[in-house]
Amino acid sequence: MKKRSVGNSRKTQKTLKILTLLASSISLASLIQSVSFGATPLTPSDFEKGVVSGDPVATGMGGAYLLNLTGSSAGYYNPARTNVTGGIGAIVSVGATTHNANVNDAENLINHFKDLQTDVSNNSNNVSTVQTDINNVWNDAQKISSGGIINARIDPLVGISLGAKVAIVTTSDIQGSALVSTTGNPKSNAAGVNLRGGGLAITTIGVPFVIPGTGETSIGIMPKYVRADYQGFAYNASYNSNTLSLTNQGGSTQENSASSIDLDIGATTPLVEGLVTGTVVARHLLFPNFSLPGNSFHLNPEFDAGVGASKMGITGVAELHDITAANNSGATAHFGAEVNVLNIVAIRGGFDNGSLVYGLGVHTGPFIVNAALGSKPNQDAAISAMFNLNL
Repeated sequence: MKKRSVGNSRKTQKTLKILTLLASSISLASLIQSVSFGATPLTPSDFEKGVVSGDPVATGMGGAYLLNLTGSSAGYYNPARTNVTGGIGAIVSVGATTHNANVNDAENLINHFKDLQTDVSNNSNNVSTVQTDINNVWNDAQKISSGGIINARIDPLVGISLGAKVAIVTTSDIQGSALVSTTGNPKSNAAGVNLRGGGLAITTIGVPFVIPGTGETSIGIMPKYVRADYQGFAYNASYNSNTLSLTNQGGSTQENSASSIDLDIGATTPLVEGLVTGTVVARHLLFPNFSLPGNSFHLNPEFDAGVGASKMGITGVAELHDITAANNSGATAHFGAEVNVLNIVAIRGGFDNGSLVYGLGVHTGPFIVNAALGSKPNQDAAISAMFNLNL
């Protein structure tokens, strides 16, 4: 019993640690605004803008979200499934993921950069102290991604189902990214760190609904309002022997926002009656454009497709997302399965474009709680609470 308790405790601590780190990663831009800035920040074009889901059912089933979700989030990710619940209900969920860094290494980078920020701001004349801080960040950068982009995303969602045909959903894809590179080597008493990064949040309010009278093939559309918020930063620090070099240009990229109108369309149809269903979803059909000063961008149409099968409480899904790699994300493959035990417990697992994920759901009366975790190469965590009244 003691070994099992220790294992469960460690899993709980790891889950909380992932969520805490991800929140810290998202705020990376605000952490370093008072240090010193220079070079070129990341721009919106550097961020992945493909649709991801923070719903733990999706996370636990390999990132698949076209045919396996319930409640109002089902309609958001596939408008043709807005009627899947057929009742009045609500859902609150949040998911998070990191790319190109494990939790411990990313946490060390953030903490050491905080030290560098503090020491440069308060005591920049102390060469040895700042030099040690640069060395720590240098070593962290070497471990993380050999100069690649570290990315963390948080995806909260709130949705309300308004009966069998209509829902209202709001969600936000919040990203914090940093491109970390190094020069020199502390062993030769000359080293430097270069951080370029920024934050991008794409927030959506959508009203998915099913078009009546389409027979066995269900067709749904979702008009939506989309807002983009962006801020960037860049920082360089280096030393050669006992001489410090701290780039100072007075500030980060000013925070900017812009909004646009967009439209998604989805369709589902039975492929094998009572067993297999197929679906396609087209997103960003209005090419929403965001006119940010010096950093304008738009979202290209994005296409997803999938098949799912369900029998005797066992469900399997296979999906391809962003097939044309339209929004700097790349096409991704998602495979997942769920075993439903007595309509009370759902056990899930899958592969999210190469990452192993797993999840659990508990259904008690009108209330459902879901959670999920993922492992290398990405680290994921998600949780949701939902209720539905079949009125």
